[in-house]
Amino acid sequence: MRRILQYSRLILLATGIAALSSCSDQPPMSPAETTLKLLALHGLLGKNPSERSPEEKNTLVNSDELKSLFVDLDRFDKFTGELYVGIILGALARNQSQLVENRQKTTAEIIAGKATIHLDRVENVWKINLNKTIPQPMKEQAQKEKIRYEAAKSAAEATTASP
Repeated sequence: MRRILQYSRLILLATGIAALSSCSDQPPMSPAETTLKLLALHGLLGKNPSERSPEEKNTLVNSDELKSLFVDLDRFDKFTGELYVGIILGALARNQSQLVENRQKTTAEIIAGKATIHLDRVENVWKINLNKTIPQPMKEQAQKEKIRYEAAKSAAEATTASP
């Protein structure tokens, strides 16, 4: 009986250790850390866009990691989403040494120069909200750019398809 009790204690101890080790030792990223991770994914952490090598500029970003930083990236078509991410990246890269974080319970703002990046806390994770971040005039300009891009793409396809 005593041996069974010792085994029971060992099992309880092992279970407790396993439960503790499965807990994350790291606290969730702060809003500022989320924006810095976005910069790092694009090879811009500590660099201005003009300082990146051609290889860095052409390196594909892991789309799953990128999507994990945003509340709503998947709500936009590829062209518009990439354009919005580029706008945010530019603001963050140019001002990364001077970012200012304002945080409430479930929302936060990162001030990057004249830009304000809005983040929402979703399931204890800070994510960038593109819809809140991109001002309406920029959204309208993005739509015009998309129309121009699609028209140019169609024209190019029509020219290459002609004999």
